[in-house]
Amino acid sequence: MLVNMRLKYFKSIQDMFIKFTQLTVLIGGNSSGKTTILQALDFLSSAVTREIPEYLREQGWSFDDLKSKFDDGNNKPIEFTTEYKFKIDGIEKLIRWWFSVDFKNPEWKIYEKIEIVNDDDDDTKTRILVLHSPESSGTVPETFKNFDFQSSILKYYKISEDEKELMALKQFLASSTFYG
Repeated sequence: MLVNMRLKYFKSIQDMFIKFTQLTVLIGGNSSGKTTILQALDFLSSAVTREIPEYLREQGWSFDDLKSKFDDGNNKPIEFTTEYKFKIDGIEKLIRWWFSVDFKNPEWKIYEKIEIVNDDDDDTKTRILVLHSPESSGTVPETFKNFDFQSSILKYYKISEDEKELMALKQFLASSTFYG
């Protein structure tokens, strides 16, 4: 289940934090951001099933359409920080996914981090599952070290049976549907 989302520099939203429950209803006046929130959730969901340029073409958008209208010309990257709770092997796990797209010209880059928060299986309490930055290899599997990412690493990565947290996250996102 999606627990919360922090959204920065996406379309008309500069910085917003939303808590979700089993049933979350978006209420607000015209142009208050309801549709933009649904579009952000849809964008994240599609990032694990298709490449971002393909998704943008399907929506009739360009990269410029996603950039914040309030970044004062600083060209700040879009940032999503989402947290999910899944019951895995009878234990509730809190998984945090940070996903950022930097649309600076001439190239755009994806940054990503997936971690288990307060992981009972590990003494460090937070265990990083995936860390991707174009500038460093992080914890990206060896086969992706020089890969040109066009979407989330979850789209490309064949998750093994023992990576249950990644599997739960990918399945949840891939099966989510948003209408905006």
